[in-house]
Amino acid sequence: MVRFNISTYTTPLDDEKKYKNKLKLIHRFHKNPTIKESVDNKENIIKVSSSSDNDFIQHFITLRHSTTTLNDDQIKTKKKLDDIINKRLNNNLEIYYKTVIYPSVSVSDIFTIIHNTEHVYSYICMNTTFFICILDRKTNFTSILEFSTNKICDGWSPKFDLDDGFYDQWYKDLREKELKILNTCYQDWLINNNNNIKMLFHSLEYKNMEE
Repeated sequence: MVRFNISTYTTPLDDEKKYKNKLKLIHRFHKNPTIKESVDNKENIIKVSSSSDNDFIQHFITLRHSTTTLNDDQIKTKKKLDDIINKRLNNNLEIYYKTVIYPSVSVSDIFTIIHNTEHVYSYICMNTTFFICILDRKTNFTSILEFSTNKICDGWSPKFDLDDGFYDQWYKDLREKELKILNTCYQDWLINNNNNIKMLFHSLEYKNMEE
């Protein structure tokens, strides 16, 4: 089920530069948005609707797959990941999938496993949790899963607004740490976007993380 980002932005009617810059940012952070524009009280009003999943996923880090010999524990965990992927692929029904990993695995184990999993297309790593995008290349179906040291489950995507950053009214308290990390990335990008920082989540690549 699609979860929508719905935002309204305004710019002064007499400031063409701000208007064009706002549109540029809209297309940078809202993927394939539906845009409706109007004019009121000397302001341009831009209403935007997009998918929060797609807005979030588009900033993930593309995974370069490799073939590695997995140990027995990694093989068992990969089977659990494959099972959830097979249940979720091309399935938009509101069914929550979750499996427990016991004994728990390491963050490096997770990275090794997703490297060896065909349908994992991209990821970001926050603390000890990987948010991974699964992709069916034949249908272009995408979905988000969460893979942590002790569980694999359906993932979470925050809403996004150019002015407010990442937010979530429903899960604000539960996702306080994640929202803080994402908004730190967003603020860093806004400050440094003229200094060749092209990737919003460049700091959430696993090679920069420590266990």
